[in-house]
Amino acid sequence: MAINWGEVEDKFANGFKDYAPYGKHMVKVVDAEAKQVGAKGNYIIKFKFEEGEYKYPDAEHWISKNNNNWRYHHMKQLFVVLGAPEEKAKQVIEKAEEKGDYEFAAKAYEASFKRLLQKKPEVEIEVVPDGKYSRAKFTDSRVRMKDDTDKVSEVVGGEVVPTDIPNGELDLSNIPF
Repeated sequence: MAINWGEVEDKFANGFKDYAPYGKHMVKVVDAEAKQVGAKGNYIIKFKFEEGEYKYPDAEHWISKNNNNWRYHHMKQLFVVLGAPEEKAKQVIEKAEEKGDYEFAAKAYEASFKRLLQKKPEVEIEVVPDGKYSRAKFTDSRVRMKDDTDKVSEVVGGEVVPTDIPNGELDLSNIPF
């Protein structure tokens, strides 16, 4: 069998980008996907970012199933952060929620985000460790969700360093400096 090595190299040589290092990055948001997760029928919106120097992890935001007012507020804020005028964002929320059907609303949000993201709005994200992988979070305080990574570690020189060590778990008296 003759392999066309030129074609193979053209397609795959240098075709893989490094994942973004931990820290803050300015990126363009290019797509959104609503995915059903878990056995209870909950949805998340996965926001995808344009690759530049790096490949970025998705930012995920829950579409709350049990707290309608929180869902309305959070979805509105996401639309505004991504460039929609507040009044237009409210209209989108009202249209998505008019049937009182959670699954319909999730799909309407996905379609609406996709349309808005055709403009490729630029936002700041923070890439944070998540086990052996990483994930992205919007840094805008209107939509930033706090979690354990906000209080237990910081990134120093590309390494995750714990900052929240409970008393008694580490005896500093034996450290020579």
